[in-house]
Amino acid sequence: MDLQEQISHKSIKNIQLIGFDSTQPHKLKHIWNDAYNATGHNYFRFIIDIWNGTTWVTVFDSTPLEMPSIGLVNNKVGVYDDTIGGKRVIVEIDFSLIPINRASALNAGEPELVFAKNVFKIEDETLQFPNIDVFNANKVRFESRRKPTFAFIWDDLNISDALVYSIFREYGFLPNFALRTSRLTTINAIEYQEYYMNGCSILAHSENHPVMYNADGVDISYTNVDSEMKNSKTSIESYGMKVSGWVTPYSSLHNDFYPLMEKNFGYGFTGLNSGVYNQTINPLKLHRYGLEANSIDQDLTAIKTRIDTAIVNSELLVFYGHNMPSTVLNTDSSPSVTEADLREILDYLKIKSDDNLCQVLSCDEAIYNYYKAPFI
Repeated sequence: MDLQEQISHKSIKNIQLIGFDSTQPHKLKHIWNDAYNATGHNYFRFIIDIWNGTTWVTVFDSTPLEMPSIGLVNNKVGVYDDTIGGKRVIVEIDFSLIPINRASALNAGEPELVFAKNVFKIEDETLQFPNIDVFNANKVRFESRRKPTFAFIWDDLNISDALVYSIFREYGFLPNFALRTSRLTTINAIEYQEYYMNGCSILAHSENHPVMYNADGVDISYTNVDSEMKNSKTSIESYGMKVSGWVTPYSSLHNDFYPLMEKNFGYGFTGLNSGVYNQTINPLKLHRYGLEANSIDQDLTAIKTRIDTAIVNSELLVFYGHNMPSTVLNTDSSPSVTEADLREILDYLKIKSDDNLCQVLSCDEAIYNYYKAPFI
């Protein structure tokens, strides 16, 4: 462990785990804190992993949280207490031990900071720390201004993805690809490995693109959704590409299947917060904005207006498309999005980006920067 990691670990003064399997090793996989400031706010996140006999698996993720300085003991120490997925964590954090105005992210190695048996508690024990008020950070939403952020995802794995990639690179931007892995082969994987190595994000989009917006057992079962999610991620990662994001087929995920997505991905486009694109939205419940649905008859006014709105409101706006040219047709049977249309949109964003009014990033980077926290 380097000095920075030692300091970050020491910021965790006490921790108590309730509802965890105490028979298996647990470790602090990740702790992150952004800019301790005695008069400002402290953004933090930590992730706990369990050893299942083969690998480390995440069992608790606080997600990016905010703890205002108000309520901190001696203006530096606070207690986070929350239950997620039936597992409760109480942790005392000394924000003053995180270097001032320096975001610190670490991934604890093996066996760094594996929790001792005495941190595991049962529900009926007294769990409060003395003289420190419990503060539930989940009840506080981010209020600080984010830089307007844009990203583009191309779904399904199509032959035209190579053309899309070349167009985006002309502008200095990076497209992202959500792969339907029934189409992924050892031959075309080489193409996406190149995109990935050059900075594009590769997301899982299921194996077979089934409907997932109906309840468990209607059209598809819980077990089948689990398989579609895990297998699509595993397939992509078998070619050396790390997958952090998920795109739901047809852009809509039923709440029954949300826990499956949550356990497999660090962020996801699920349509569970349709129409809202700001920092109040959980990054596991994101929605996208369709290029094809909003460029009918080659009228790009709606898209340009939506870009302007996102800039004014400091939003995270992720566009998506499919083929280039689009196989979604206008009323005259012409493609709803052509290469010329895409260039016009990118020309518009390039001007805004060059004027420092927004940023256009890969999808992974967009989530990281907008939420000011890493993801798994």
